[in-house]
Amino acid sequence: MSDHRGQPHQHQTRTATQPFAAALAMSLASLLCGAASAAPAGAYTGHFVTGAAGALAPGDGRTGEYQCNQEGLSGCAVNVDPGWNRLRDGGATVYSGTESNSGAITGFVVQTRATGFHYEYPNNVPTVVLEPSFSQARAAADLTTGTLRASVSNNPAGGYLGGYARADMHDIVQLQVAGAQADTLTRVRFQFAVDGNVFYNGQLGSGNLQTALLLDDRSSAHENTEDYWLAASGEWTISSGVLQSNNAGLDVRGARVGGSWTSFSVEAMVFEGWFDILGTRATLNPTLALSVSCDMGLQCDDGHTARFSLVGLPSSVTYMSASRVFLAPAVPEPQTWAMLMAGLAAVGWMARRRQA
Repeated sequence: MSDHRGQPHQHQTRTATQPFAAALAMSLASLLCGAASAAPAGAYTGHFVTGAAGALAPGDGRTGEYQCNQEGLSGCAVNVDPGWNRLRDGGATVYSGTESNSGAITGFVVQTRATGFHYEYPNNVPTVVLEPSFSQARAAADLTTGTLRASVSNNPAGGYLGGYARADMHDIVQLQVAGAQADTLTRVRFQFAVDGNVFYNGQLGSGNLQTALLLDDRSSAHENTEDYWLAASGEWTISSGVLQSNNAGLDVRGARVGGSWTSFSVEAMVFEGWFDILGTRATLNPTLALSVSCDMGLQCDDGHTARFSLVGLPSSVTYMSASRVFLAPAVPEPQTWAMLMAGLAAVGWMARRRQA
C-alpha cells in the first residue's frame, strides 16, 4: 500500500466489537459539532490551541458554546445562536473560561453548564422554574504539558440533554543533538496516552470519543518534512448503553518514525512511539486532537486526558518550540525559590557547624 507519492506506509486498525455502524445518531452532534470547527487547514508556521465546550438541557434548545481560537476568534468567548439563547428566556446557563496568554494563547480552560427549566404561570405571569436535570462540558489545552482535556457530565432527570467538548493543539519543535556527526543516528522515544472514566448515572445514554496524534501529517504541517509522517488515532462509540465500536488506527509513512498501540480500551489508550534524528538536528510538527460527546446518563468524566510526552530523552538532545513553552519544564514560583535557598543555607550552616 502506498500514498500518492508512492512511499510505503503501514496501516493498522483494531476493532473490539462491531464495526462503526450508526456512529452518532444523536441530535447533540448535529447541534454542536458544526460550530466546533477543527484546527485550521494548510501549512502551519506557528503554534495554536483551539477548543470548545457546549451543553444543552430541557428548556429552550441548545445553549451555544464557550470556545477558544475558532472561526476567526482570537482568545476565548461565548458563541451563542441568538435564536436559541437560553439566557434570553430565563434558562439557567453558566459559561466560564481562562487563558494562559491573551496575546497568542498557549493554553485555555472553558466550560459551560445548562440546567433544565420549564414555565409556570402563576397569576398568568410566565415564570421560569429550574429542574434538576443538567449537562455540563469542559475542554482544556496546555502546550506547556502537551495535554488536552475534554469531559461531559450529565444528570438526566427528565428530558433529553447532552454535552460536547473538544480541544486541539499544534506546535513546531526544533531538536538538536550535541556532539553529533552528519551520520549520527539518535533515537528519541515518545508516548501519547488518553485516559478517562466512562460510566452511567441513571438513564442509559450514548457517546463518542475521538483522539489523534499527527506528526508531520500534511494536514498539520508543511510539505517539506516527511521523515516523521505518522498518524495514530483512537475512537469509541456507545449507543443506548451498548458499545458499538472501539478502534485504534495507525498510519506510518515517514522513514524515521514508528511505534504501536501498546494498550487500547474505552478507558485507556497508550501509543508508544519513536523517531530517529539523523545528524545534529530535526524538526517535528506534533498535532493533538481530542473530542468527547455524551448524552443522557452517560458520564465522560474529567479524567479524559490526551497527553504527549518525550520518554527518557537522551542527555545530548535539547529542543525548543515555536510557542517557546511546549513541554517546558516547570519553573518554580518565587516563594519556592526562596524556600529552596533558605533550605540550602540551613544545610550549609549545619555542615559548617559539624566541621567547627
